[in-house]
Amino acid sequence: MDSRIERIVESWTRYCNERGLSDSCRHGKDPQVTKALEQLGISPDSALTYLFQHLLGPFSSTGERRLPELLDITNGVRTIVSFSAEFWDNYSAPKNLLAISEIDTMTGLFYDIERDCVFQVEMDLEFPQFLNGELKPQWSSSVEFLVDFFGEEAIGGAVE
Repeated sequence: MDSRIERIVESWTRYCNERGLSDSCRHGKDPQVTKALEQLGISPDSALTYLFQHLLGPFSSTGERRLPELLDITNGVRTIVSFSAEFWDNYSAPKNLLAISEIDTMTGLFYDIERDCVFQVEMDLEFPQFLNGELKPQWSSSVEFLVDFFGEEAIGGAVE
């Protein structure tokens, strides 16, 4: 795994443990998470796989730009599994696109499992173009997305 992603996970794990929130961490190969990742087609090499195998979401962006909340893969009612199913059913979207944020907000985040890239879509303005494949991804990889999402401070070790 990219060392920046490892440092983000280590930083968040330390942050949670220091505050008595150790139940916000996962410890490697959680069977429920592994099953969901496989069902959604997320590569074992994806930075998102690494994140979800180690941390429990949802996650708020701590980077410089304000981004929608990154949902957890399985934890809670609002998950990547449930919102992706809604996205596919309601919009006849291709199965290689996953909704990784809520899709009933102004801006949505979508992950392309085949290209390992992430889209930020202004739902009221760009959604039709996105569904037609006319938008370029905002981030060329899941690594770049997570680095931007969590910010340089998380890579350096300070999470607040």
